[in-house]
Amino acid sequence: MNVWKHGGRDYTLVSLVYRSTRFARASNLTVQPAGWTLGLAHFMDFSDRHWSLIGSVQGPLDGREPPTFWLRLRWRG
Repeated sequence: MNVWKHGGRDYTLVSLVYRSTRFARASNLTVQPAGWTLGLAHFMDFSDRHWSLIGSVQGPLDGREPPTFWLRLRWRG
């Protein structure tokens, strides 16, 4: 995992994880092959500190599943 702090209150996170063969579900019926997973996230806190934004994308690099995207916009009073 690596984190880069930008000017102000912004930072970016990158993680690259290798997982060996494992089971995808708790019932141990579906074997998930070994492979690499990449995760990227960026955090922004606006200068007035009332608004913040986080964006993320994560998924396996072999393409067996589509990546997961999410955004969170938050207001603090």
